[in-house]
Amino acid sequence: MCKKHKAKDCKVIFSYYNQCISYVTSKNTYFIRTDPTAEEAIANSMARCNREDEGCAVFYSRCSLSEQIQ
Repeated sequence: MCKKHKAKDCKVIFSYYNQCISYVTSKNTYFIRTDPTAEEAIANSMARCNREDEGCAVFYSRCSLSEQIQ
């Protein structure tokens, strides 16, 4: 996502698999949460953001493809 917007100082801040992620930005910081569903991840990261800051908005939310255990 960072490179897509042509930024030059991109770095990985979080990785995930077999779960869903929500990246919420606020006026002063950001909040990342993983949960079994995107809805849970969004609800939990928004709840924390609203407790600790203001201007909260979902910037990114996605679920990884599940991996089959053999």
